[in-house]
This record gives sequence, C-alpha cells and structure tokens, in this order.
Amino acid sequence: MHSDSTRAGLGLKASLIILGIVLMIAYIGYSALKGALQVRSDNIALAQDSIRVTGRIVDHELHTDNSAQRVSWYRPVVAYRADGHDFQVTAQNGAKLTETMTVFKVGTPIDVVYPRGRPGDARVVGFEFDGWVGLAIVGVGMMLLPVLLFAWGVWARFLFVLPDKSG
Repeated sequence: MHSDSTRAGLGLKASLIILGIVLMIAYIGYSALKGALQVRSDNIALAQDSIRVTGRIVDHELHTDNSAQRVSWYRPVVAYRADGHDFQVTAQNGAKLTETMTVFKVGTPIDVVYPRGRPGDARVVGFEFDGWVGLAIVGVGMMLLPVLLFAWGVWARFLFVLPDKSG
C-alpha cells in the first residue's frame, strides 16, 4: 500500500489566511471590473444622447502619475452653465505643463459634454478617459487567477490538509 502521509500541505489556519487574501484580491478585481463597465456605460450614454456646452477653464489640478517617469499632468478644471445652474468639472485626463501654459490656459473656452438630464456628470471634451477595456482585463484577471489558483490548491490537497490521525 502507498500512503500520502509524506505529502506536505498547509493546515486549516494557513489555508484560511490564504483564502482571506484571495478574497481581498478578487474583490479588488471585481471593483476594477465594475468601474470599467461603468465607464463603458457612461461613454455609451454620452455617445447616444448628450448635450454639448462651452465652458471656461478656471483652474488646473496637478496630477503626478505613479509610473517610473513620475510625469506631472495638469487637468483643466472647467466651469460651465447648464439648465440654469453653474457647474464645475475636472478633466479625467491631463495635459503637460507646456500645453497648460499655452493652449489650455485659464480663461480658455472649452467644450463640455454631459448626458441629457444629468449636467453634473459632464466630461471635458478631448480629456475623456476611454481605456475601460484594459481596466476590465485587469479586473477579470484579478478576480479569476487567485480563485483558480486557490481551487487548484484545494484540489491538489495543498490547502486545507488535515493531519493524518491514523498511525
């Protein structure tokens, strides 16, 4: 007879800790996927039924990316009037300092688009974020990969291995 008693594996406590980590990573992936689908939905709503108004750049918000280059972007803050009310929107993407000082300086008129009936959900034309596909791929990967690896660990009897009481 062959015994599997030499097989190493993690017990209940370690397996539960790993399960908690897997669930946290999967939740982050779910949130990324949900955000990507919301961006897609908003983009479709804007494409189907939107209103375009002209606003003015009133300020710039500094945003430094977290990449190795540490590039600073300046996102225009635009004031606009819609449905008799004043609104402000910060662009989703930014411009470099040279563009901010020349093309997109304070006081420059710029178009804003918003879904009909929702003027507070505006976007600055030319600065929209439409990279929802990459975010969705990352979200799905973060949801599926850890869960599949965890399932494999349970199937391979590496996780939730209980001590052999036979002796």
